[in-house]
Amino acid sequence: MAVSGEVTLHHDRVYIQIGQFGLSSGHGIMIRTCKSREDYTGGPNHFVALAMLDDIPALAATVHAITGVGPENSSASRFRAA
Repeated sequence: MAVSGEVTLHHDRVYIQIGQFGLSSGHGIMIRTCKSREDYTGGPNHFVALAMLDDIPALAATVHAITGVGPENSSASRFRAA
């Protein structure tokens, strides 16, 4: 049985993990708040589609909506995926 692996961004106020959490769900990005880099349980989990990696400005806006991290009108459009 294959294992996909995960990628985690653990910031002081946000915890984002990308992986294959439910193969049939289509969700591959988990976003939650945290209180520090030592906080591994944080706030409630929010799952979004892995396809959001194709639209970085939309993903940045979603992270902001869930966590409050980052500017509301983010200039993330300059970081478009190649």
